[in-house]
Amino acid sequence: MGNPTRIQLGDWITRSWDLLRAEWLTWSLMTFVYFIPMAVVYVIAQIAQFKLGLHTPPPSRALEAFLQSIGQSLTISLVTSFLMVLCGSVFLGGVYRAAFKQMAGEKITPGDVFTGFDKFPAIFVASVIVGAIQFLAALLCYFPMFIAQGLLFLTVPFIVREDLDPLQAVRRSFETTKNEWLMFTVTAFVAGLVAVLGLFACLVGILFSYPLLFLITAHAYRSMTGAEPVQPPVPHTMGKRCRRCGAVLPREAAFCDRCGAGQT
Repeated sequence: MGNPTRIQLGDWITRSWDLLRAEWLTWSLMTFVYFIPMAVVYVIAQIAQFKLGLHTPPPSRALEAFLQSIGQSLTISLVTSFLMVLCGSVFLGGVYRAAFKQMAGEKITPGDVFTGFDKFPAIFVASVIVGAIQFLAALLCYFPMFIAQGLLFLTVPFIVREDLDPLQAVRRSFETTKNEWLMFTVTAFVAGLVAVLGLFACLVGILFSYPLLFLITAHAYRSMTGAEPVQPPVPHTMGKRCRRCGAVLPREAAFCDRCGAGQT
């Protein structure tokens, strides 16, 4: 590991955007696969909520109806949240492997989303731990939840890249970010905000914007741990690699035809 570098959120976003533009269709397809099981859970939860609402007590028993409604909503919310975390954890390993793979200058495919099943148990347990910490932090006037998000921002990359168990990954993320907790609070908030901007493009746009969350997180992990990607050498006869995205270019190329970065 090299020496950690200072946070460069703008650079992380720029580099992530360049990588996303270079493989926008691949990332959109992987994100679609990532969201499918969570969408199914959400739809089932909404149907359950609607059907339970049909069996509330009559208005003459208003207090009973109110308490029953609150209890049902809390139960459905907790079960839904648990299942959403479970489903989201299935493909996270593959998504982050794809991010690091592209950062290393390798070609990614939609099938990469299926390459992280071996990390599913650890990612799921870690996600539950992180979720519980954030929930408890939210009880303290809510703002501490954002701090917890920042401190635990790198948990999944530590599992994927260093094969740590859930508790080790949570601890390593905390140790890595604690001295920059304020900036990582901002980073987690901005990354999440950028990721959901696609919701304003008829919802479908999230398939294009959400991958930025994975790519920004991967760049943050690399910068803070000094774990620079190892790119395979390019034979002299093939050309050179792009300074930004790692694509193989003709030796005389002044700009990258994949991400547009200047090469001089």
